[in-house]
Amino acid sequence: MNYTLWILLRIISIVMLTQGLLIFLTGYNFVKGQGFIKTKFDLSIFLSGIVLFILTSLLKSKTKRPIEFAKCPKCKETFNYNDTLDGKCPNCKDVDTMDIKEYYEKFPEEKIE
Repeated sequence: MNYTLWILLRIISIVMLTQGLLIFLTGYNFVKGQGFIKTKFDLSIFLSGIVLFILTSLLKSKTKRPIEFAKCPKCKETFNYNDTLDGKCPNCKDVDTMDIKEYYEKFPEEKIE
């Protein structure tokens, strides 16, 4: 799952939970253009928010965070991922770079303390 999509779904779930709680506690709901209107509590918004929140929690482990820094295993140069050529080293051209965390897990002896 795309990291940005995961964040968007998490925000939507929190908004739905908040809206459901506010309706439950106050009996009013905010509607754009109409302001606060009296609303009968409906579990559907609140339960949908709970389901979406749980779903995003389960999907978080499958969501990859965007790579910020990459290191070339051949020339040992470090780059901002945006400076690479679709994940390829700009110096070596044909070598795939590695996420910096993965690189130092694979080559711990090169880590500078």
